[in-house]
Amino acid sequence: MLFNQIFAFFLILIATVYSCPSSFNVKSNETSVSFQTSETLLVVLSKSSFKLTVIDLITQKVQLESDINLGSGLWRGAYETLYFGYMFRVGIEEKYQLANSLQTFDCYSNNSISFIYQSENRVFNLTFSSISERSLHLHIEVNLNEYDTKPYNYVFPFISISFKTIDRLDSMKTMDYEDFYGFGQYWGFTRYRGQKLYCWSEDGSWSFLNISRRLPQANASYIPMPLFISNRGYAVYVNETRRVNFELGLFPEQIKTDHDSWTITTEWNSTNIQFYFPNTNFTIPINNRKNVSKPFEKFITIYQKYEQNRLTQRNGLSFINPAFRALVDARGTTLIPPLVVFGPWKQTGNILKNKTELEIVQMMIDRDIPITIRIGSLHFFPTGDEQGKSS
Repeated sequence: MLFNQIFAFFLILIATVYSCPSSFNVKSNETSVSFQTSETLLVVLSKSSFKLTVIDLITQKVQLESDINLGSGLWRGAYETLYFGYMFRVGIEEKYQLANSLQTFDCYSNNSISFIYQSENRVFNLTFSSISERSLHLHIEVNLNEYDTKPYNYVFPFISISFKTIDRLDSMKTMDYEDFYGFGQYWGFTRYRGQKLYCWSEDGSWSFLNISRRLPQANASYIPMPLFISNRGYAVYVNETRRVNFELGLFPEQIKTDHDSWTITTEWNSTNIQFYFPNTNFTIPINNRKNVSKPFEKFITIYQKYEQNRLTQRNGLSFINPAFRALVDARGTTLIPPLVVFGPWKQTGNILKNKTELEIVQMMIDRDIPITIRIGSLHFFPTGDEQGKSS
């Protein structure tokens, strides 16, 4: 009996370590497992508790390092429709558990490798694959299947994962803090360090009397995007249609410890997160011109011009975040909409006193500003019953 158990253990060990193709370059020791999904990125996972580190083999620098642990739990609460297009919710997180020890790992195909972490009574399945040479795709799945869709008692699982911010001293010995950009359409923000955002399309809230803070939620958005670029040169895309929550660290003046962290929380028992890292030798290909619109080709021309000056002049427009290059490298170029769609959003109410709508349009035409969106609908608080009665 003991011999059979020992023999079975060695079979599992051999299958675990040697079933991966040599291109993964899997190495295992007492504390960690490392592998490569490409020739230039090394991924290291700890065994005793979850910790993920991504290292650039070209520069030998850490690109990402997880903070706290990977975890999952249940959200329980209620939704209430405040007015047409906007739902308010209140709830609690419960039954939260952290991924603890690594149980096993294996390769199920030539381009993916999976790891099983165990918690008290849950299994975290992490699958890594590569979309391109400088990218990493992480799929996480947890065996937590508890749901309820009653409006007064919503219940669903969630997954959260955190990473350390890359804050460092610059040449003047002052702290240079990591910052984040992107996330789609939000009011009042361009830099998101210290913000808490949720990517979920709904009415973009409202304001009045020139009050800068929007109600009922300052971070509501018509067009959210679970994608951001860091000023440390990497980009993150959460490939989800469900709600995604971001906690983007603390404001610099609030940091009391030696490091800070940012967190992604997705509201289901599985999620897909894609990481993109720049390649220092990358140039944007535009050879296949039939798939490149003229506005995008013009942008690329300007981009490449600025790239030539990047090493000698990094102020203003002369420096473009290299994470953009990583995104284009992985996802390819795209057909940018015509210039007309990049005009201002004109909604109910005059932006200039004593000017009619046609006069405002003519002013924009005279200044070569493409006016594109004119919304004449009215929003009524609180239920929207008055829709169609604006006349």
